[in-house]
Amino acid sequence: MPLDRTKAPPVARADRRVGAAIRARLSEDGRLTCAAAFDAARTENVPPRLVGQTADALGVRLSRCQLGLFGYPGKSKGWTADEAEAPFPAGCEAALRSLGGSPACPELWALAEAFAASRLQVGRFADRLGLKVVGCPLGAF
Repeated sequence: MPLDRTKAPPVARADRRVGAAIRARLSEDGRLTCAAAFDAARTENVPPRLVGQTADALGVRLSRCQLGLFGYPGKSKGWTADEAEAPFPAGCEAALRSLGGSPACPELWALAEAFAASRLQVGRFADRLGLKVVGCPLGAF
């Protein structure tokens, strides 16, 4: 998903070093997965937002959101209909609701760790509760 619809200001031109790290991690379809973007940020010791902005400047689309919210070809979300109906782990629903109506990605990642669940599962639960996830560190939303 291009970052041009986000509130983050675009970079005027791609950071050369980060651009090389992005190109090295592109999937077969020419997209950058969320996990690969964070790997590039970690490896290059730059903020994830710079990776997202550089990907946008290069015209590289992000895919496979770790929370399952976008970037899954042929599906609107990263989970199947059967997975969407799976029960919440004990206490997870209350913990999600305690975050308010607009939790940030890192808050959901922390819940995933606390409940020994995958980020995709927690994203699915948040979606099921109608929460609007905000604060993508890459700037995707």
